[in-house]
Amino acid sequence: EDLRNYGNLKDIDKPLIVSGILLALRESEFSGSLIDKLTGDEINTDGEKIYDAIFANLRRSQVLPEPKRDKILNQFSIIKDTKVLNEVNVRLGKTPLKHFAEFLNENIYKTIKYNKSSEDFLGRFYGEFMSYSGGDGQTLGIVLTPKHITDLFCDLVDIKSSDVVLDPTCGTAGFLVAAMHHMLDKLEEEKNKEGMKDGVYESKIANIKQNQLHGFELQPYMFTIATTNMILRGDGKSNLINDDFLAQLPHKLQLKESTIGMINPPYSQGSKQNTNLYEINFISHLLDSLVEGGRCIAIIPQSSMT
Repeated sequence: EDLRNYGNLKDIDKPLIVSGILLALRESEFSGSLIDKLTGDEINTDGEKIYDAIFANLRRSQVLPEPKRDKILNQFSIIKDTKVLNEVNVRLGKTPLKHFAEFLNENIYKTIKYNKSSEDFLGRFYGEFMSYSGGDGQTLGIVLTPKHITDLFCDLVDIKSSDVVLDPTCGTAGFLVAAMHHMLDKLEEEKNKEGMKDGVYESKIANIKQNQLHGFELQPYMFTIATTNMILRGDGKSNLINDDFLAQLPHKLQLKESTIGMINPPYSQGSKQNTNLYEINFISHLLDSLVEGGRCIAIIPQSSMT
């Protein structure tokens, strides 16, 4: 309600505002309280301060190459370019951006930071915002997968700490968030069972986050949310790619050595004119992109079975 009342934001923009502020709050751990800096200054606006903090945190998180980082930053430009967000609201006595930042810091950021969970928080935001718009994202081909399904996928493929996971239509990265959570849990079990040395354990944690999670997302704003999601989880973002999965060559994708494929394919985008966009083609392409002996799990609509 506040995003609507004080920001006049489109539903598609709301999760970008949320994810951008969460990234900026992450940077405030290194550069002092972000919220104290949001003074409603008309020259150096609150939006510019948040945008600068996002830029700094993307650099700190080593989001590379630069064109990829610039693409993400471009999505967040709405924060500094939207006038109503940067003007002091009479009712609030502060800018809407400061109001949003205070709320997110107190009610969301502290929880995400310390809660070991497979929950896709930003995906939940997106689904909630879309439901208020009278839609659910399906007209855009977007289907976000709830936590009980992402957890179920990890259980059904019996995910191991050594697996390499690929989600070719990753949305807000729900499957990758769940996979990371389950892989780290399995690694902790191995450490306790085998008496793994601390140095080896920490090295394996870093490898899971940096090298064992891969995703593609075609929509730039969803890619931005997914990248933010992985940064908030402590990495994994370097292997997210903003591109069309179907345009990738399977033999090149096999070089990622993915042992597990997880997919909830884009919803009902296929037609007689675009037969390549039917769900079954995404699933088939994913099967071809895994290493020999890999495991694939997919949500297959009834229409694909017939």
